[in-house]
Amino acid sequence: MKILNLTLLSVAAFSAGCATDVPIPAGYPTSYQQKMKSAHHWDVLAQDVAKQTASLLAKNDQLRSRALFVVPPTEAVTFDAVFRQLLISQLVNQGLTVSGQPAGAVEVRYQTKVVHHNSERFAHCQMGSCKTEVVVTTTITSDGLLPMSRSDIHYIEDEDASLFRAPAPDTTKTWGVVGK
Repeated sequence: MKILNLTLLSVAAFSAGCATDVPIPAGYPTSYQQKMKSAHHWDVLAQDVAKQTASLLAKNDQLRSRALFVVPPTEAVTFDAVFRQLLISQLVNQGLTVSGQPAGAVEVRYQTKVVHHNSERFAHCQMGSCKTEVVVTTTITSDGLLPMSRSDIHYIEDEDASLFRAPAPDTTKTWGVVGK
């Protein structure tokens, strides 16, 4: 009887020690996320960004009359170079004025970041592997202010991640031979 009471007392003490005010993990509700599989999907994203930009400019008297300048990418990344051209085309299609020069223009910038998940829970989803995502953030800057910032997140094929990253620097070294 004493052993049973001691066991029950130990279990109660252990249970009380675990009952703290620490939040209990909870998952998010099921949601959907697009998967970019082609350059056409890049154009769809550019069209959406252009529509959002046109909507913002229509509501802002100070920005509406100014040209836009899409800042060229700083790194040699395939997506960035292609997306810039697609975005310029889509901005023009929205009836916006786009300048080839930054002077006096409203700056449109975008940045891409690849996120690769190592967890196996991402290994297989209904559309193949969903371990790699790309975050595309587009901002509009005018006179030091940031009237628009938006981020779009898409799954990409693991094999396509190199299209969204700068190439690794060449570490090849050339050695010259002197004498015999």
